[in-house]
Amino acid sequence: MITHGLQTVKILARGTLLGSQEDVFSGWLLVFDDITQLAEAQKHRAWAEVAQRLAHEIKNPLTPIKLSTERVRRRFRNQVDDVAVFDTCTDAVINQVERLQRLLADFSDLATLPKPKMEEVSIATLLQELRELYSPYHNLIFEGMPQGQVFVTLTKFAKY
Repeated sequence: MITHGLQTVKILARGTLLGSQEDVFSGWLLVFDDITQLAEAQKHRAWAEVAQRLAHEIKNPLTPIKLSTERVRRRFRNQVDDVAVFDTCTDAVINQVERLQRLLADFSDLATLPKPKMEEVSIATLLQELRELYSPYHNLIFEGMPQGQVFVTLTKFAKY
């Protein structure tokens, strides 16, 4: 991890020993990748899983609570001294359970990633864009660029 001012960047470093035909040491090849977005995506996915599990665990007892309250109302409504108070209390439990169920459904939906949207992408165009993006780096060489039309299906996440 590298921090500069308020910005933190997560770096993945990999390296290999370079050798020639005669196994003579000729240096190292080091590759540094910025994995900040990947790390953030993994963290968000982990929290999304926690949110879904939490919502599921809270949701489990809500249905029995609501059903039990409805049964109590049907069974004992005629036996209470003050029906209005009894109805108010049972209505409060039922309404709050329903409110929690809606809240948990929204919370669970929020934690779910959007479905990927599939689209056709021209590999030649994609590679050309990559070539243009990395053209300032003179030590990068693009060889064997495809000619004509070649297509592959990539995923592009839908946005809300």
